[in-house]
Amino acid sequence: MKDVTPPPPEEVVRDVAIQNLAFSPNPVRIKVGERVRWTTGESGAIRHTSTSGSPGAADGMWDSDILSPGDPFTSEPFEEVGEFVYFCEIHQSTPAMRDAKVIVEP
Repeated sequence: MKDVTPPPPEEVVRDVAIQNLAFSPNPVRIKVGERVRWTTGESGAIRHTSTSGSPGAADGMWDSDILSPGDPFTSEPFEEVGEFVYFCEIHQSTPAMRDAKVIVEP
């Protein structure tokens, strides 16, 4: 008998650029099961992180470590509906580098 099992759905990854000391888009809207990929597009030696939580209260859900220009960081799939706040540990005093959001919809 012929296998009629449908192929697994393609993985969806939404991109967030880190450039000009800001995350874009912000917020980034995704569906349950999707991932987010942050890539720094800064020139020179400007480095960043994508760290879940708020400055002084990282929550451990994800942390990119330090990203140099051109480096990507991709999250694990988001499995829960909700709003997830993140920031750049290096530039946490810059308004556009804190209180960024991933909004996960059903």
